[in-house]
Amino acid sequence: MKIKSYRVILFFSLVLLFLNACGDDMNIDPSNPTISMTGTAGDTLRVVPNQQIIFTITAVKGSVDLNGLEVREGDTKAAINRIVFKGSAVGGNPILLLGNDRQGFTGELKVTAPAKDTVVTISVIVSDANNVTVKETRIVKTKTLPPVVTYLGTPLVDGAQPGQVYDFPFSVSRGFGKLSLLEVKENGITLSDITRLSFDNIAFNTNPESILPNLQAGFTNKKIGVKINNQTGRSTYTFIFTDELGASAQFTVNVNVGTKLDLTKLGALLNANGPGGTGGLDLDTGNSMGSQDTLAEIKDEGIDLSLPLASNWLQKISAVNGAELKRIIQVIEFDDIVVKEQILNLWNGGFPVNGATPKVLKGDLFAVKKGDRYFFLQVANIVVTPADNSDKYEVNIKW
Repeated sequence: MKIKSYRVILFFSLVLLFLNACGDDMNIDPSNPTISMTGTAGDTLRVVPNQQIIFTITAVKGSVDLNGLEVREGDTKAAINRIVFKGSAVGGNPILLLGNDRQGFTGELKVTAPAKDTVVTISVIVSDANNVTVKETRIVKTKTLPPVVTYLGTPLVDGAQPGQVYDFPFSVSRGFGKLSLLEVKENGITLSDITRLSFDNIAFNTNPESILPNLQAGFTNKKIGVKINNQTGRSTYTFIFTDELGASAQFTVNVNVGTKLDLTKLGALLNANGPGGTGGLDLDTGNSMGSQDTLAEIKDEGIDLSLPLASNWLQKISAVNGAELKRIIQVIEFDDIVVKEQILNLWNGGFPVNGATPKVLKGDLFAVKKGDRYFFLQVANIVVTPADNSDKYEVNIKW
């Protein structure tokens, strides 16, 4: 009897083990729909912002037809302009399944990743006519990794000639995506005259220009040729490299178009009635000197002895030694004058000063001509010393 009892116990133990082993499979209800999706649950897909993520979705109906497919980002329905299903834009989310798709389908689903660096879950939910739903979820991490741009030239090209073809050398390595486009901007605007552009000695066909396949993995020391514009002064040229995923990197080079300046200096013009050797300014060197010195181009007009000591400095200047002086009324920043042609243009548009100027104020602008040399002056500061004649103008000089 004991042997028989052991056999019964052993039999039921084996049955229980079998049932436990098969439990998961036995919980599947064949009347419900099923869904499978590219990848494995728990995997993290790493993409760049705004990249289209492509999933292959297979849905199988259960006892009733399928009804809809919904895409969620976290707990929120994804915007319909970010979804493409089986090659077509969608009109709603959930997507209403029609025709043969209601019996089951395998199709491509494209979802545009978020536009910023983040981590989200993308869920695809299939429902049937009985509102039974099944879903698959994937973790998506967006991280920008744009191309890396190295400019091999100097960030300031000084003294380029109008209409000159200048080569800008670059090395670029790819980020997540292969290099796709090169765009050139002049002063912030896409350069429309493509006859002025070349890359690796090949003329542009359009701007932005497609990067050739042999350079899409990156390149070293390739030259972008640009015919510099005819406008003297400072121009900026911005070179933008974009990859196939839409990530981009850029570099801007400043180009001074025209004849290089010989001098940029802050000089001091002192009260002519101060200590000996004051009152004159040599604009060629920016050095202070006496008002009677033959090297000076401008001088201070000294003081009015009929006025009180605290206010007797006239604060006026004049040209000397054959120099000519003009006031500049045009509003312009001192730093924006970068080539000699700009100074000549300011001189041509200036107002002649015959004799002494009116009272000079901080910020006043002047142009001076002596022989064939033109100078641009900005009064950067005025220091008044009521107790003595150590007054002075601090003058920015360019020529």
